[in-house]
Amino acid sequence: MIKKECITEIHKAKSDHISWRANVQALVIDVFIDPRQLPLVHTDSKFGQWYYGKGQELSSLNSYEALGAQNEALHQAYMRLSKLYHSEPESPSLFKSAIKIKEKKSQKIEALHKEIMAISKGLIATCNQLEREVKHLTDEESQHIY
Repeated sequence: MIKKECITEIHKAKSDHISWRANVQALVIDVFIDPRQLPLVHTDSKFGQWYYGKGQELSSLNSYEALGAQNEALHQAYMRLSKLYHSEPESPSLFKSAIKIKEKKSQKIEALHKEIMAISKGLIATCNQLEREVKHLTDEESQHIY
């Protein structure tokens, strides 16, 4: 496959990731998102399907392996966020008001959201690095990738 096609595949994977991230952001602000749009397992997301499918043909490039670790970390953080988001609220007690309990849960969700955004930023930067690596390949080298 020629370099242009490789780069198009990377752009599509990056776009799929950005869509997934937008769905996480919507969920955090209580917008209903179809659970199928937010797979918990890193291999089930569109990005993960590309990475473990067609994207594997880029595995000889330096940035490729880092993408897998970042995608896995991203979904681990999202699993924690999803579990917390969908958990039953703690019951108020003499020392814990319902408002304080809700605030504490919101703070934890926001912290996980920030963690996900930071990992996402790194994943996008690594996609950009992978794209630069593909651009620096000779035409002959790029034909052996895909």
